[in-house]
Amino acid sequence: WREPRRVFVCSWSDFFHEAADAWRADALDVMRRAPQHTYQVLTKRPERFGVVRPQDWPRKLWLGVSAEDQATADARIPLLLDAPGKWPAAVRWVSLEPLLGPLDLSPYWRIVEAAYTLEGLAWVVAGGESGSGYRPMDLDWLASIVAQCSAADVPVFVKQDSGIRPSRQGRIPDELYVQEFPR
Repeated sequence: WREPRRVFVCSWSDFFHEAADAWRADALDVMRRAPQHTYQVLTKRPERFGVVRPQDWPRKLWLGVSAEDQATADARIPLLLDAPGKWPAAVRWVSLEPLLGPLDLSPYWRIVEAAYTLEGLAWVVAGGESGSGYRPMDLDWLASIVAQCSAADVPVFVKQDSGIRPSRQGRIPDELYVQEFPR
């Protein structure tokens, strides 16, 4: 691809999974040789960020962690927010998918120039679980996330309702079905 694109690296996997150790350096090399693209990396293993040296990251990196409930958010988001001094990233983001419980993002907020901002997080993705055996997402949980992001002026991308088929608005009312990207 010659024209700039947003590339979701390992969208069906995890770039920091131990099995990726064998080919991760080659993938990073490809990313660095195509600097016109923006690379999105999402992981459930932020404790493994250190397997990549800071200088090996591509210049246009969106680094994110997934968190499905408060416990995983509290475990993973601090590791992502600790990354700024160690790993370069143009955008730090969190994927709250599947959203399996209420989440309070306020432990990660701070006041900056008299306005609330979500410290370090530049984007939030949220959505329900899909596939057979999906666990339902409570729309109040989603409404809370959208309100928190709106108050913090952080773009939010609501991906889908919970249900058998992915990528469906389903029960989500239009005012909550927000699909924003970082500026």
